[in-house]
Amino acid sequence: MSQPPSPTDVLPLIQRLLQGERLWRPANGAERESLFDAVAELLPGPIGWLPAENGLLANLRAWENLVLPLCYHRGDGPDPLLERRLNHLLGQLGFETDEIERLCASPIGQLSHRRRRLLCGVRAMLSGCRVLLIEAEWLQRLDDDEAPLWQALFEQELPGAGWLVVGHKAPASLWRCSAD
Repeated sequence: MSQPPSPTDVLPLIQRLLQGERLWRPANGAERESLFDAVAELLPGPIGWLPAENGLLANLRAWENLVLPLCYHRGDGPDPLLERRLNHLLGQLGFETDEIERLCASPIGQLSHRRRRLLCGVRAMLSGCRVLLIEAEWLQRLDDDEAPLWQALFEQELPGAGWLVVGHKAPASLWRCSAD
């Protein structure tokens, strides 16, 4: 097994991410985890994270998983603007008002894997992060008709954000990631 990346190894990567580059690096398992940890430790502010599986706290409702991390980073509580942004994003993904209310009230454990991945994407967009850490499988599991919608939403909600996509397989050309 290779050594975890040192801060010296990761700083050039972070500089590229903060300049808005979209990068793909082939890594899996412990190597992926140690790379994400090293990058996250050195990056300021909230970081968007799109895991292949899980990524949400099972003992919380969907709304709490989406809103509380942002409130923690901002040092305040939920506000009407945040609620409007959440409703807008879920509406952009095709949810009607009554569906949004049910989804937000749902315990995470009762949601499908697809819905959990969707919520991780919404949480990242709500954060206004400058960098997304993405497990390649998150992108690969989107249906062909979903991917362009997500691409447009990321462009709209996180313009100029850097992406670090890590996984065995390179992301589709739609995502415009270059090999690191």
